[in-house]
Amino acid sequence: DWSFVKIAIPLMILFLPLSLSFCRDLDLLALGDARATTLGVSVPHTRFWALLLAVAMTSTGVAACGPISFIGLVVPHMMRSIT
Repeated sequence: DWSFVKIAIPLMILFLPLSLSFCRDLDLLALGDARATTLGVSVPHTRFWALLLAVAMTSTGVAACGPISFIGLVVPHMMRSIT
């Protein structure tokens, strides 16, 4: 049944541009907090909104496709930490 996916598509269309707007700040955060702050990134603000957006996108995907999508998102990261 694709009814849940039809509900999730507008949310993902909303979340995708928002996530793309954080690309620059997240790239700068990868350099470290001190450098990101020096380059003008509000580290706590960026971390909060990026985490909130990641949670919103993940929960939308899980609500639409079920827990198998969450397992598909988490397992590669778990395997990377094990190996």
